[in-house]
Amino acid sequence: MVTDTRAASGDRRSGLTAGRLRPLNSPRPLDVETDANGVPAGLYLSGHLCAVESVLEKWRIDDEWWREQPVSRVYWRLFLENGCAVDVYRDVVCGRWYKQAYTG
Repeated sequence: MVTDTRAASGDRRSGLTAGRLRPLNSPRPLDVETDANGVPAGLYLSGHLCAVESVLEKWRIDDEWWREQPVSRVYWRLFLENGCAVDVYRDVVCGRWYKQAYTG
């Protein structure tokens, strides 16, 4: 989370009020095609299917198991046919896929 420290009369381009928190690089829902083993085979980016060339890394995070909504995710770092590497995850709790951006 990032705190907006601009004065109330300052820059309002972002539509934030001074002192409010906003999420930084929030994950975005993503449509993913998988193979028979559940491995991502293609991602729909900007409405077009982009094939996965290779899986660079895979890891799982299970956290906050004591809460009403625990965090359980399987992350994949993928190399795509367009030459880009992306990080995606599948929320194990709800079954939905997301693209995770770590930079702007």
